Amino acid sequence: MLGEITGLIAQLFQLNPIIAGVILVAFVFLAYKTFQYVTKAIFTGIAFAFLPLGLNYIGFGIPLTITSILWFALAGVVFFFVFSAMNTSYKILRIILSPFSRAWKKKQKDKVIVKVVKEKEEKS
Repeated sequence: MLGEITGLIAQLFQLNPIIAGVILVAFVFLAYKTFQYVTKAIFTGIAFAFLPLGLNYIGFGIPLTITSILWFALAGVVFFFVFSAMNTSYKILRIILSPFSRAWKKKQKDKVIVKVVKEKEEKS
């Protein structure tokens, strides 16, 4: 396995140095973003693991067992992944639909301008 990786790295550096640099920078960027994402998921799981403690303090009768704490932690990580997927989908849809929203906003502004002009004409 290690020999395959070193062979791949050797082939990579036989390419154009600019291409190799771009690939290296892209890999480091993706690794950093993945690390950030996994770290956020872990911290969300830890925060949700403390949720049964807070609920018991308030007065809810949730048992404080390893199973319930792990269940809440897992639920927190799943909610994080679902929220991230929905947030990404929203951003992609917003980018796709942005030309249509710009056209709609122009029409709205035109209507407001026409309304203001009519009001000024009625006052005079």
